[in-house]
Amino acid sequence: MQYYSDHLQNAKVENGVCTLTARLETEDSITSASINTLGKVDLLYGRIEVRARIPSALGTWPAIWLLGINKNEIGWPACGEIDVME
Repeated sequence: MQYYSDHLQNAKVENGVCTLTARLETEDSITSASINTLGKVDLLYGRIEVRARIPSALGTWPAIWLLGINKNEIGWPACGEIDVME
């Protein structure tokens, strides 16, 4: 029921806060957004802070996870994965 879209109402950044929104489009269709920073940022040390309100609608699968920067070379799951919330 849920799929990732490129609709502007599903992802926005305001005042330094990135907001992803799941939206009920039709009775059986939910749009959401996904962020992929592969090739844009990588961290060796530091802290990632996440504050989330998680949808509980039927058909959604909310998750927050991090993948290794070498995913394109060795694939998943060999690149590693950290599940922040799933």
